[in-house]
Amino acid sequence: MIDQHVDDEGTPKCWRTTLGPQSRIERISPESSGADAVFRQSFATARAVAEGSSDAHQAFLLGDIRFEGSIDALITHRESFEWLEQTLAPVMAATSWD
Repeated sequence: MIDQHVDDEGTPKCWRTTLGPQSRIERISPESSGADAVFRQSFATARAVAEGSSDAHQAFLLGDIRFEGSIDALITHRESFEWLEQTLAPVMAATSWD
């Protein structure tokens, strides 16, 4: 399980991605625990990456995206990230940042 926590001006918004044979994405509470890995960032960083004005690699290197947990969890499920990208593609295409 990989969690993403986005701090939207003090209001955390959190999602959990479960990777594997029955992959899924669900909204979780900020207090949820048990994730193998957690990514944390501000809303501004998440938006910049989503818009394409920054990329996740750059944001991570600059410390704008913080990682907690097991890097092995990411390596083990690296093929599943293709599913995640394909699943989110229609959402990203329909998202307006105006």
